[in-house]
Amino acid sequence: MLAASPEAPDTLVVCPGEFHAALAPWLQYRRDQGHQILVIESPGGRTKLKHAIRRVAASGRLRCLVLIGDVPDPASNVLRRGGVGISTHHVSAKVNTQWGSEPTIATDIPYADVDGDNSPDLMVGRIPADSPDELARVVRKVIRYERKSRDGVWQHRLDLVAGTGGFGTVADSLIEAAGRQVFLQAVPKGYEMRHTSVKDSRFKAGDVCATVRDRLNEGSLAWIYMGHGIPTELDRVSTAAGEVPLLSVDDVSQLHCVQSPLAVLVACYTGAFDARHECLAEELALADEGPVAVIAATRVTMPYGNTVIGYELLRACFHDRPTSLGEVMRLAQCRTLVPLKEDTMRPSLDSLAQGLSPPPVDLPAERREHVLMYHLFGDPLLRLRLSQSGAAPAATVATPIIGAAIAE
Repeated sequence: MLAASPEAPDTLVVCPGEFHAALAPWLQYRRDQGHQILVIESPGGRTKLKHAIRRVAASGRLRCLVLIGDVPDPASNVLRRGGVGISTHHVSAKVNTQWGSEPTIATDIPYADVDGDNSPDLMVGRIPADSPDELARVVRKVIRYERKSRDGVWQHRLDLVAGTGGFGTVADSLIEAAGRQVFLQAVPKGYEMRHTSVKDSRFKAGDVCATVRDRLNEGSLAWIYMGHGIPTELDRVSTAAGEVPLLSVDDVSQLHCVQSPLAVLVACYTGAFDARHECLAEELALADEGPVAVIAATRVTMPYGNTVIGYELLRACFHDRPTSLGEVMRLAQCRTLVPLKEDTMRPSLDSLAQGLSPPPVDLPAERREHVLMYHLFGDPLLRLRLSQSGAAPAATVATPIIGAAIAE
């Protein structure tokens, strides 16, 4: 085991012993920033690990949990590629089963709840590495992003990719209107929002796929996809060669991001880290020239829950501006569960959801399930390269958001 700081840790890392050499540069880098870090190996299954985390949290200083390793098969505790990983929880679902999801939600969020109130107290992220080499790639990418990224127009750019809604004309229109309001309310003026939609008549069949991938490679502060998904790919579009996905695990090796963005996949299953095959979020997070981190869901997501957690992520990022991405995620999770009293947007979203959600409508349960589903794949201590002023350079022009449906 790596030596721990004599002071109580603010960060707990759960990491296999054979990965320690690959982790060493990250440890030194974060400790140089002032973090007190304790590294342990998983004591066994999820119950033992949860107790171990709570023992460390008893000091009152623990703020961050980093899980390093993939999710093993829950029955055998063996990884898909061999070895032993870090178990996750499977929590019973209530609402998203009405949309065809499994009866349980795969989630790491219970590890972050150290006082038992069903709300995350710690920021938590999982680096789903199956080998020291995969972990080393993530470490290099994180340090490169923080140390070597040059300030530029990319910091003021959000790439928004919209798939199809498919809930019917009226419902799709209402969801798109809510999506527009979310971005207009939460994103400060001066940010360029480049919108790509599979329904946009400017794109010939199939060209939208190239545009989506090119913009991901060009780089931005965040690359946000909203639409349908399965564990290994995003929505499909029709081309002369047949239907092809906007982005799939097979495309990841071809990514060469000039400036690695944060990727946010507002879609079903793209973060299903317990699926039979590696999911899209895992592959993107582990790619050397892919996104610097990924936020994605492990199960079927729903329009209302997606809209709320998306809104809270944007607001935490741009208005609270915490030091780390993990704290952006934690703030969004807590406020998804319990909104701020002064919030004027959330009552409107709740009212809209009463007419869109399938009966029996249970909005608190739907929000809870989305907090359980959405995960950070990457380093929760990552410092997003937000501009200091939040204002864009003079050459950057904000573009209108059209059809930005936060849907699944």
